[in-house]
Amino acid sequence: MSLVGMDDNFQQMLKCDVNSVRNNLMDICATQWHTNLSNFPKLRTYGTFKSTYSTETYIKLNLKRRERSVLAQFRCGILPLRLETGRFVGEPEYQQICRMCDSGNVENELHFLVECQFYNGLRNQLFSGLSVTVLNLNNSEKLNILLSEYSRKTARYLEQSLTKRRQHLYLNN
Repeated sequence: MSLVGMDDNFQQMLKCDVNSVRNNLMDICATQWHTNLSNFPKLRTYGTFKSTYSTETYIKLNLKRRERSVLAQFRCGILPLRLETGRFVGEPEYQQICRMCDSGNVENELHFLVECQFYNGLRNQLFSGLSVTVLNLNNSEKLNILLSEYSRKTARYLEQSLTKRRQHLYLNN
C-alpha cells in the first residue's frame, strides 16, 4: 500500500478508492516504462512512435496472426533486419548495410519500411490511398503515421516485404 500512498488506509483498516489506487499504479508503471524506454538503445525506433503508456490500437484489430506477429516484431526492433542480425553477431552498426538495395544504408526499421528501393512495388500498394499530406512528410514522420494510423496496411506490407526479403536472400545464398 505504501507504493500507492495508502499506508494509513491499511493500518487503520479503512476503505480505499479503487480508482485512485488504479490511477496511482498506472502513473507508477508509466513512469517506469518511460525510464526503461530511454535506457535501452535497441528500442530507439520504438521510442520515436510510442510516447504513451497504453494499449496500442493494432492489438485490438482483427489482424491475421502472422501480420500481428510481424508488426509486433517490427515495433519491438526484433524483426530479423541487418541491424538486429548484425548486432547479434557483434558487427558494428556501420557494417550492417542493407543487402537488398545498393543504397549503402544501414538496414534499420526506417530503411526497411520507407526507404529501401527493393520494396518499391509493395510500398506503392502501402502508400496508395494515403493523403498527399502523409506522402509529403519526411520518412521518420511517415514511419510514425504508418504505425499509429495505418496499422492494418502496414502489417500487410511488412508481412509481404519480409517474405520477399527471405526469398531473395534464400535464392542468393
